[in-house]
Amino acid sequence: VCILLNHLKLAYLIAFQMSESVCVQGCNDGPRAICRLVQASVGGLFLFIGIIMQLWAANNVDDIPLSTLCSAYNGVSDFMELSDFNNFFDWVEKNRAGCPGAKSRSCLSYEIASGYFLNADPTGTGTVISGQSDKLRYASAAFYCKYAPIQVKSIKTNTTLMCKGSSTPGPCLLWPQQSVATTPSWWLAEKSVDYEGPIYNVRCQDKMIVFRAFITALYGTSWRTSDIQAATGKFLLNCMADKGGDTYILVVGPAIAALGALVTIMTMFRSCSGPPWPDVGTNMLLLSIILLLIGFWSITLFTTSHIAGRYQVCQGIGTPLTAAGRWYDNSPCMDKDSDGKDNWNPFVVTTIGLQSVYIAGGVFTFISVLAFLGISSDATHAVLGDRFGKYLVTLQDVPLRIRLPFPPRQSFSPSAPRATPS
Repeated sequence: VCILLNHLKLAYLIAFQMSESVCVQGCNDGPRAICRLVQASVGGLFLFIGIIMQLWAANNVDDIPLSTLCSAYNGVSDFMELSDFNNFFDWVEKNRAGCPGAKSRSCLSYEIASGYFLNADPTGTGTVISGQSDKLRYASAAFYCKYAPIQVKSIKTNTTLMCKGSSTPGPCLLWPQQSVATTPSWWLAEKSVDYEGPIYNVRCQDKMIVFRAFITALYGTSWRTSDIQAATGKFLLNCMADKGGDTYILVVGPAIAALGALVTIMTMFRSCSGPPWPDVGTNMLLLSIILLLIGFWSITLFTTSHIAGRYQVCQGIGTPLTAAGRWYDNSPCMDKDSDGKDNWNPFVVTTIGLQSVYIAGGVFTFISVLAFLGISSDATHAVLGDRFGKYLVTLQDVPLRIRLPFPPRQSFSPSAPRATPS
């Protein structure tokens, strides 16, 4: 019992010291104190929700799993593996002039091998355009996904089946014996001069796994393990560096908002209520609003250029406007599969979902910033305290009109008459 009483006494002393440090004029200043505390609590809750949503979406909008892209490309989530690239290179060596035979890899350089996936000429010789051989991280889904899409079964001429880099539109086979998926799939947006293709938004670690299989199949007999690890590490570094600017733009706004809210909360205590902290908090909150708007602009531009401008909404529309999951001008439908059924493209759904989460989180963050601006500028106090103070209970009346154990502080005036004992 004595230990319990000592702990209660210690808790009372701590609470009294905290009440002394809060930057309100006293416990009798109930409306203003309640307004500040409620506003800070609601703003903090909204800020926490908004930042979590924005940071999660910003870190994943350019980090979509490769399995999601392959599920859209051929209906199966499997990646290309070492055995797949070995089978492909064996077929290339058998059919390429000047090669001694399969499995030697003596006539295959990196430029020739990557030329089958990047800007190869229509003759299929694998001649890659200069300066493009290091762009395998932006190769088409045919390089990364294990199976050819089911659409190749509808193509009758074998000459149009074989992939010849970006010069072959639509589905294709990497080699004649490549396995073909049996499930419906979706058409993907094609790569262009100002668009790297849907592969840009795929997780770099997943692309590195496929690149490691590619480089091992090509140089596994002549390179050391450390050399292959160095090449894949460089591939991963370049891929992450390409996306660093996008993530920075989306993350910096919520980060500045969190710092501004923290400084504003500090100004609610007497030790931080003086200059320069109130102005610092206000300036950081105003800066965060600008950065949040820039983030909204960036992700809206991203949605327009990657989704809205390249896919069509075809649900409920049949022939002749749509056929096998494509619009009449051959642009892909985001909500029709290759069987012509109304099914959403999983890659598009994931991308739009992440962008929507970021925007929704930004709304929460923006509301919280306005709440903290009201605290730092005293505008809320003037409105809620002066106009609506009569509708608020004071701290003396919380809870159930039980007075606090310590009386409100009263200022001492030397000119006030002192009571004399009778």
